Amino acid sequence: MAWTWVSHVVCVVTTWISHIVCVASVWIAHIVCVAWTPVVHAACRFSTWVVGGLMGGAIALGRLLCPVYTLLLAGSRRHLCESKVQTVSAVPRITAEAFSVAGVDSRFAYRDSGRRYDFRIESGRVEVSEDAGASWQLLSQEAISFDEMRLGVRSPAPRFDMVSASAGRVLAKEEGTDRLFFAILDPMFWHFSNAADPEGGIDGPAAAARAAELVVPSTYFKLDPEENIFGATNADLLVPLEGNFNAHPASERFHFFSTVLAAKGGLLDRFFHGMVVRVEPRLWHLIDTRPPPGKSRVPSGLPAYEQVAYCNSAGTQAWQCAIAFDRVLGIGAGHAHWHEQYDWTFGGEIQALNAKGVFDVPLLSYYQLFNGPIVDRDGFVDGTCNLYLLCRLTTPGDTASPCVPLPAKDAASAPPQQFALLFLDEQSLFSQRWRLAHPEDHEGLMFALAPDLYAKKNAYGFDLQKFWCPFKALAVTEESRLAVSRQVVVVNGRDPNSGRVELYSINFSWATSDHSWRWRAFPEGMTAMSLSDDDVQGASETVVVDSQTPDRIYPQTVRLREDTTLHCKGTSAGADGEIDIGRWFQKYLPADAQPVPALDQLGAPAAGQPPQKPGMGYEHPWQFLPEATFRRADRFSHFGVYRKADSRSQYYRVSIDRKDPSIDAAARWEDNTMQLAITRAKFDWEILSGGTGSMVGGATLSDLAASASAESSFAAMVWSLPTQSSRFQSSYNPGRVFLKLGWRGPLGWIATHWDKRDDELDAFDALPMTMTLHEGGTSQPGGARELPLMILAHVQVWSVPAVHEVEVVLHRENDRVTRAVVSFQSVFAQRLLLGMSGGVFDQAVWDQGSGGVWENLWQIHVGAVPQSGTIELLTLEVPTHFTLRPDSDGWFDGSWVPLTPAEADLMANYCSERGRMAHGTSVWFEDVVGHVSTAARTRFIDASR
Repeated sequence: MAWTWVSHVVCVVTTWISHIVCVASVWIAHIVCVAWTPVVHAACRFSTWVVGGLMGGAIALGRLLCPVYTLLLAGSRRHLCESKVQTVSAVPRITAEAFSVAGVDSRFAYRDSGRRYDFRIESGRVEVSEDAGASWQLLSQEAISFDEMRLGVRSPAPRFDMVSASAGRVLAKEEGTDRLFFAILDPMFWHFSNAADPEGGIDGPAAAARAAELVVPSTYFKLDPEENIFGATNADLLVPLEGNFNAHPASERFHFFSTVLAAKGGLLDRFFHGMVVRVEPRLWHLIDTRPPPGKSRVPSGLPAYEQVAYCNSAGTQAWQCAIAFDRVLGIGAGHAHWHEQYDWTFGGEIQALNAKGVFDVPLLSYYQLFNGPIVDRDGFVDGTCNLYLLCRLTTPGDTASPCVPLPAKDAASAPPQQFALLFLDEQSLFSQRWRLAHPEDHEGLMFALAPDLYAKKNAYGFDLQKFWCPFKALAVTEESRLAVSRQVVVVNGRDPNSGRVELYSINFSWATSDHSWRWRAFPEGMTAMSLSDDDVQGASETVVVDSQTPDRIYPQTVRLREDTTLHCKGTSAGADGEIDIGRWFQKYLPADAQPVPALDQLGAPAAGQPPQKPGMGYEHPWQFLPEATFRRADRFSHFGVYRKADSRSQYYRVSIDRKDPSIDAAARWEDNTMQLAITRAKFDWEILSGGTGSMVGGATLSDLAASASAESSFAAMVWSLPTQSSRFQSSYNPGRVFLKLGWRGPLGWIATHWDKRDDELDAFDALPMTMTLHEGGTSQPGGARELPLMILAHVQVWSVPAVHEVEVVLHRENDRVTRAVVSFQSVFAQRLLLGMSGGVFDQAVWDQGSGGVWENLWQIHVGAVPQSGTIELLTLEVPTHFTLRPDSDGWFDGSWVPLTPAEADLMANYCSERGRMAHGTSVWFEDVVGHVSTAARTRFIDASR
């Protein structure tokens, strides 16, 4: 195999390989999940079709030169020979919570809400509860490290002093060191176990489906600790990839990875220093943050230390450096499951998949070439996890650091920052080390967003001169703490000029970024308080009541729920004058999901000056709930929504002859005739690994050169690869299309994917299409009925219900509630009205555009969480029961009339400010595909008092 790695150099010159490399941007690391050189190597395996005789000669030359090269290589091989662990202190954090989408009873049961877990540290050990804290069990007694051996070394779990959790990940820091460990509670993926019966258990109870399933392992790439170590065997590298998982998308490249890893020990080791780890649930995994050999210098102005040394056969050491810190103030895991889809509540102004690559073709097209017809946004597109660490940087000593820094691009003078936010992609091999959450820490990153933001002027509309950072502005202090959800991070701090306590936030990760950090102050009249030193060290977070300052907030207690609701502990004066201890909460983004200020309002600094702090901050409302009420509301995945969420990110407009009340909204409808499909060209991974795949097409270099347009160039490049044209139906139910149908008033009938796992698929081809669906997935005589229909058009939905404010006003007669007027201000309606010429209402414009309003707001719900359980008071269809208020900026009004005296009493008890505080009464909205959200502000008013 060694000769192949010599001949690969010639392969690079071929045009189609250069296209693969040029496409290298944020998403490739998660697409190919291996350095480009192994891809080039694999490409040579089928290069005969690409450049014919040229490659044959190159391969023969490689065979001839192989022995010579091997002798030259032997003396220059380096192996990992020494590592250092930093001694660091920490601000204890002993509780966390998460909703794991992976916590399902069967492969057909993935939902937005997931399974709730609570975590706590007791005597240095992390415990987990699945029953709201009624019982606790040790998460794991063991930990595994792959820092020394490819097969891993197990040991007793260390003592921990910090814990954080998000979705399917729990993160913990070892007491007294900089070592972090992660664990998963649930297997991330389940798949059918019998290829002859892929739908096994679909119509039975969850237990029947689970009996027909197997676990598809989660894997990640990390540094190979035994590379070039005498006696190491490549067979150990293949163990994590063993098994047959029936072509589940998470495993389809296992064979290819095995082929690449089996070739380690030659030229590959000069470029690719990784291995694959299979993640075992409920076992602590040590996170390897050591950089591989190569260039990844720490940015100038940051302290650095020699973290890992590589030695050659002569014993010469070459050290790789990393950012030095001595105290950890916060940790966080931002995880998005493969079967979750992006929505706009997570922000992220810069999404690489929206950009264009080679031939001016959207990067999404390249992504689909390698992964199939998938549509989502960065950070969610194939599931990802970014780890974050808020730390105090080491103070430079008198001795000069031996680490050579990465020179600064801009010579603007600024005092050195004292604190830093670091991040690491869970695929730690590609991050290489803890990275500064700033585009300037870009060297050595392949396929990440940061290098493009730093080096390519105006890439994605980004301007480094407008990227204000609170760390560089010295707004982060010893009292700062970290909150994380998905790719969103929030840090509390203090403006160094005004002294005002603020929160700073950004969406920043391997694949996403905002154009700048933004900030928010606390409302006028609210006093920001600091925890006592004893509370900090004891992680007790004691809240003190003071009648002189009834409205208090403790920024050091900041948390960010997975639905991106911010909350901090504090106090507030209730309606009865009593001061309650509880939580202040606010949505991360306003109802319109727009960052404040907008991109065009970010100011540029004067020449030679650092970026300016944005001139305005977020001002949307904060609200308060007493602690006991907040805790009951917090048990639900979406704050203020007291039911499980099960959304889709797309739907199809459907024409059916009638509104058929017999159509069950949960029923499964199947296209037995296989008319619905998505035809795409897809890379054939089996060919790369020596399998039995086949290639369609076979463009030549002259075809590429002669291409007359970007589209034809892209097409020619596609068909010069080992590509197959396939008709896709489902990635998880082969050859099947399962839909569910629902009536949506003014929009008529819609169809969505019945299986949430298929919700990531692109739109079906050849629409509109007349066809017949069969209920229950069978067309046998006497079986389920047939339903003729026409599928009209596809609609993608990234938004969630967007409402600025909602009011419930009670009206009484003789002290008894007789009706309530429910009013709300719709973001979509406001936009539509503002766009009308001259500010004058235009019925024709409204009729044409109101479908977007009804799509965004299909139902309204009112519910509460009293101590006795959950109660839902009202569910109404918005288009039917609400009318646009004349001459308003998007306000709707509707009446709610109690049908019985008992219902009137419930309204009186729950639908008041007192009821909201005591019972968490909430109003939430649902769109046509199941997204749920509350308004930015909810108010209950008694008109007679």
